[in-house]
Amino acid sequence: MTDLATDIAGRVLTVRKAPGDTVRAGEAVIVVEAMKMEIAILAEHDGVIDAVLVRVDEMIDEDRIIARIRPA
Repeated sequence: MTDLATDIAGRVLTVRKAPGDTVRAGEAVIVVEAMKMEIAILAEHDGVIDAVLVRVDEMIDEDRIIARIRPA
């Protein structure tokens, strides 16, 4: 299992994946608003979302773990 962390602080705009969803490397898991820009946080490898640890409108800090992904 791999933890997916964000490299930027901001507000969660959308959560695009839910537990049980398949994800491909480079696919957006969440979108964060920071400095008036929308920044997609991308999966680093293929797998299945095991847990999403944030919700829409939540303020998150840099290096926050946002999801756990297990190999497919």
